[in-house]
Amino acid sequence: MRTPRRKPSARAEAPSPPPVRGRRAHAGPPADEGPMPPEGPGGAGAPRLRGPAGPRTVRARIICLLMVPVVSLLALWGYATVTTAQDVSRLRQVQRADSAVRTPVAQAVTALQAERAAAVRRASDTAAVGEAEFTRLAQRTDRAVTRLRLGDDRTVADGQALPRAVAERLDAFVTAAERLRPLRADVREGRAGWARTYERYTAAIDGAFRVGGALTGVQDAELGADARVLLEFSRAGEALAQEDAVLAAARLHGSLGGDRLRLFTGAVELRRTLTASAAPDLPGAARPAWSTLAGSRAYAVLYTAEDKILTAGPGARAAEAVPRATWDAAHARVRDELRTVERHAAASVAGRADPVE
Repeated sequence: MRTPRRKPSARAEAPSPPPVRGRRAHAGPPADEGPMPPEGPGGAGAPRLRGPAGPRTVRARIICLLMVPVVSLLALWGYATVTTAQDVSRLRQVQRADSAVRTPVAQAVTALQAERAAAVRRASDTAAVGEAEFTRLAQRTDRAVTRLRLGDDRTVADGQALPRAVAERLDAFVTAAERLRPLRADVREGRAGWARTYERYTAAIDGAFRVGGALTGVQDAELGADARVLLEFSRAGEALAQEDAVLAAARLHGSLGGDRLRLFTGAVELRRTLTASAAPDLPGAARPAWSTLAGSRAYAVLYTAEDKILTAGPGARAAEAVPRATWDAAHARVRDELRTVERHAAASVAGRADPVE
C-alpha cells in the first residue's frame, strides 16, 4: 500500500516576504558604526589609488605645452631688460664723467700750462713777462679751476655717481692749483727761482692727469682702451709744453745744461714714446688728424729742432741751437694740432658711450 504524499503546509507554501529597504518608520537612530577598518592591500576597504591629475581636454593640453616656452621667453625678456638698463646707466655715467669732469679739467690744464710758461720765464728774468700779462694768465687759470669747485670742500665729481678715486684725485688737483697763489706772489716780486716755479706748476698739472687715469676705470674694456689712448695723447701734449717752458727759461739764462737739459731731454723722450705707442690705437676721426699732423712740415721742423738741441752739447750751444722764431712757430702749430687730436679722441669716446646711437 503506497504511503500518501504529505501536502506542504500553508506556511511552507507562502512566498517569502521581499527584503526590507531602508529603515522603517518606527526605527530609532542609526547606530554609530564608525569608520570601517582598513583591510589588506587588496581588500575591498582599501582606498582606490589614482595617478597624478592631468589635463583632460585638448585645449588644456595645448596650454600646458605652450607654458614652458612662454615662461622661458618671459625670463629671457626680464634678463635682457635688466642688462640693457645697466648698460644704459653705465654709458650715461661715462658721458657725465666726460662732460662734468674730463672737459673742464682739460681746460684747467691748458690754462695752467700757459701760466707755467710765463711764470718760468718771469722767474728767470722779470722783464721777460710783464706783470699785467702774468696776472691775466693767473686769473684765467683761477676761473678754470673755480668751475671744478662746488662750495668750499666739494668738486664737480661729487654727486655724479663716479668712483671715489675720481672725486679724491680731482679734489687733490684743485687744491694743488689753489695753493699756487703764494708762489704767484713770489714770481711777481722776483723771489721765486725757475726750478721751484717749474716744479710746483708741473706737480699741479700732473695731478690733473691722475684724475684722467681714474676716469679710465669708469669705461668698459673697449671704451677704456680709447680712454687710455686719450690720456696718453694728453700727456704727450704736456710733455711738449714742458719742452717749451724749459727751453724758454734756458734762453733767458743763456745756457741749457744741468737740470734744464735733463728736464728737456726727458720731456722729448716722453712725448715721442707716448705718441708712438698711442697713435696706432687712435679712434675715429683722431687717427686721420694725427696722420695729418705727423706728416706736416711743422712736425718735421719740431722733430729736427729737438734733435739739434739734444746733439749740440750742454750749455749755450744747446740754448741757441735753434732760432727762437723757428721753434715758436713749429711748437705752436704742433701744440694746437695735438689738442685737435685730443678733442677728436674725446669726442669719439663720448660718442661711443651714447646709448642712443
